[in-house]
Amino acid sequence: MRKKISAALLIFACVATFAGFAEGTGPAMEAGFFFNLFPMFEYTTQAQVSTGSDISDRAFGEYYNKPTFGSGGFYFKTGPITAIGIMEFQQDIWSKLYKQSIFNMPDSRTGWAPDIIDLGTFYPNVGYVDYDSNGIRLSLGRRKIKDGPGTYGLGISSGNPFYDHVAASLAVPIGSGKLGYDYVAVGLQRWSNDAFAGTGTQPKYYFFHRASWTGKYFTIGINEYTLIADANPDFQDWGPFLFYHNLFNNHQNVMAGLDFNWTPRETFAFYGQFILDDFMLGTEAGSNPTAIGLSVGADLNLIPGSGAAGAKYYDSDYTYYVGRNQVPKGGLNVRAEGYLLSRYLYRRQSGAPNEAFTAQYEVMSNWPQGYIDGRPFLATPLAPDTALGRLALTWVAMPWEASFAFEYRLVGSESGLKTYDYSTVDYSWSVLWPSSPTTELSFKLDGKYRLGTASMATAGVVLVLDEGSPAVTVSAGFAHQFAAGKGPSIK
Repeated sequence: MRKKISAALLIFACVATFAGFAEGTGPAMEAGFFFNLFPMFEYTTQAQVSTGSDISDRAFGEYYNKPTFGSGGFYFKTGPITAIGIMEFQQDIWSKLYKQSIFNMPDSRTGWAPDIIDLGTFYPNVGYVDYDSNGIRLSLGRRKIKDGPGTYGLGISSGNPFYDHVAASLAVPIGSGKLGYDYVAVGLQRWSNDAFAGTGTQPKYYFFHRASWTGKYFTIGINEYTLIADANPDFQDWGPFLFYHNLFNNHQNVMAGLDFNWTPRETFAFYGQFILDDFMLGTEAGSNPTAIGLSVGADLNLIPGSGAAGAKYYDSDYTYYVGRNQVPKGGLNVRAEGYLLSRYLYRRQSGAPNEAFTAQYEVMSNWPQGYIDGRPFLATPLAPDTALGRLALTWVAMPWEASFAFEYRLVGSESGLKTYDYSTVDYSWSVLWPSSPTTELSFKLDGKYRLGTASMATAGVVLVLDEGSPAVTVSAGFAHQFAAGKGPSIK
């Protein structure tokens, strides 16, 4: 299997290379080995978890969103081709979440001396090759992926650690706009089978495609998502131009979606996203319940300015965006968003637990938990039975970057479940609102100061009020990129 993957990567790189040189004379090249050192101090009053089952989707996401103490690899860019591979020296998840270490370095369980047993498993989070030129884009490897124009994608979200994927997009000029098509295939779960024990993890794959029209001021996209669980996909599943819903395969769960982005001025955008799994009419009692999700938002650039620049330090710096993503501009921006995800979205009935739109991330803790299975929804940090309002301010004026975000979240009592039971289905319109919700408010203030192109100082504070119970996290760090040649950077 590894030989096949290596061969595919080699063929992909060769084709992309010849395509790049075919555009003209030899393109400018950037290449090098690099190492990011990012020591960080963090103190939190959040409750300490005791077992792997206590790790929520939010805690799991926070663990991966924090920078690692050290990371490094290779970087290569020539014309439209970019290739990058990174190995993370990540702190063990037990040290971070169970012991609540105040440093992100691998420290011992009884003191602050380095200890190899508290070093993470070096599992790579980023490694891919990307080709982007003349309306054609290809990506193969591992990185974060996000769809939708808002901060959080409803179909697939960058809130998850990473996705092993093949992605492609094509944009063709037609009249005053462009006709676009996107395709993404993701491996959500490694397939394994122990022939002796008779146990194993069954395969799970996620596919989606999007047809779009982009004009000068308006973009609209129509999406279709399909999940293949407990079965190996065949060519009809991989087919990028087939309508997944009408395949009617077993072990398949299909959703439809729509997104739009209206930008009447360069400084203002209004956008939204809608997804639908099932819609029950009044005459269809006994069928699947209504399952929809929607988001709407607006972004205003109050003071124009140049965007961020400098070395890349975070996994999120390598995110693959599907469609016209509303990325904050330079200067001062204000953004307001609302999200509502109905109770039965992203999942099937109790008889098909693996057909929920979830991804499995297997993390190994050296002590004492062993392997920990994180199974967040694809839309993490969103989930079914959730409503969320978000207000954010961002300021970018190099060398300064600052942001403030407030989130008001209602989490229903069924939010963490991956399946539901038909015998308890509620067919009323109340399924659109969280059931017996708990309230969570969060305030996040974050600041960065770029000391040239290779160094950065950071500081931040987060206040979370979960049903009125406060938890405060304070952090500070310093990052520097060492490079032999050229390291990856934000342009």
